[in-house]
Amino acid sequence: MEITKVYPLDAVFDSLEDVPEDIKTNKCYAGSSKWTVSEVAESVKEDFGSIDILVHSLANGPEVLAFEAGRKQKVRVNTIAADEVGNTAAFLASPLASAITGAVIYVDNCLNAMGVGVDSPIFKDLNIPKNTE
Repeated sequence: MEITKVYPLDAVFDSLEDVPEDIKTNKCYAGSSKWTVSEVAESVKEDFGSIDILVHSLANGPEVLAFEAGRKQKVRVNTIAADEVGNTAAFLASPLASAITGAVIYVDNCLNAMGVGVDSPIFKDLNIPKNTE
């Protein structure tokens, strides 16, 4: 796989008309142009004709559009949570993951599922009721 070009993208805004003035003039966008969803899609179309695979870092975005994108645009959208993002993205972009869509893939060494016993010393000052049986 070869990365040919990287495009700036703010997935919160579908078109430039949706962007509030204070965002348009924000220094994080200084020197950038064509960074809304529709503008990036148009730039890719001009440069390459179509998008086969898109990997986007949408950390803390206000919405995650797997259902809508899949239904309306016929694309697969998945979320990767944590460490081995590159390897997981490569897998999800491959034909090996063709039936995976709308999923959260945890690659965080099981941190999402780890628990702590209520008798752990870190809880000593919280007055958690103990099992008296």
